[in-house]
Amino acid sequence: MEKADNPANPKNPENPENLTHPENLKGAEAAGDPVGGGARKETVVLLHAAVVGAWSLALFGGRLAEYGFAVWNIGYPNRKLSIPDCAGHLVGEWRRIADGARGPVHLVGHSMGGLVARRLAHLYAPRNLGRIVTFGTPHRGSPLADALHRFRGFQWLFGPAGRDLVTSRPLDWIAPWPPPCDIGFVSGSVPVGPGMFTLAPPHDGTVPLSSSRPPGGTDAVLVPATHTTIPCLSRTAGLTAAFLRSGRFKSA
Repeated sequence: MEKADNPANPKNPENPENLTHPENLKGAEAAGDPVGGGARKETVVLLHAAVVGAWSLALFGGRLAEYGFAVWNIGYPNRKLSIPDCAGHLVGEWRRIADGARGPVHLVGHSMGGLVARRLAHLYAPRNLGRIVTFGTPHRGSPLADALHRFRGFQWLFGPAGRDLVTSRPLDWIAPWPPPCDIGFVSGSVPVGPGMFTLAPPHDGTVPLSSSRPPGGTDAVLVPATHTTIPCLSRTAGLTAAFLRSGRFKSA
């Protein structure tokens, strides 16, 4: 797989030009700069899962930057807003990044972040819109949300967005289906998680495979990970880079 030229040593935290090193990653995000530098030809906006924050995709973002992408890892108040409102909260930033990009601008979302990505692409589809990749996203909801969304603990943990994850919602409730661009699905094959004893296989421990890779997508791939750890695999970064550039997941 082709990587962009990068004379900086990714192991050297003292190199100020190296934004992919973990020591510099936090500072780059705090300064409002993309990881990997704004001069890259392709831009990626990362959208994290429910409950967690942008930190959960920091490692993945650093790896993706090593493939030559400028990576924006954006946090949002996912525990305070519904999924549509999360996208509404982000659309101004999304527009600013997309309009300022020098080439294609892509969206990558983990779990609920994939639904936010679809909504953003619907709210504002720039001329340079590239592709969308989702990791374990419950495009058709999750039976876990069906069982738990009425409990106060679940409501406290997930906020208004928890009600948006039930299976009774149609595939196109968040945005028209299919989206206005290629979309690829990365799903986990390790059935360990809160739904390991209740979900019908195959699943990733949290979301059924039928929900994380619905019909109508451009391409799909399975990785040996649970729902939570899909972004943690180095292979996931390679597969994502391949899809963003070619529209197909390739061996990585």
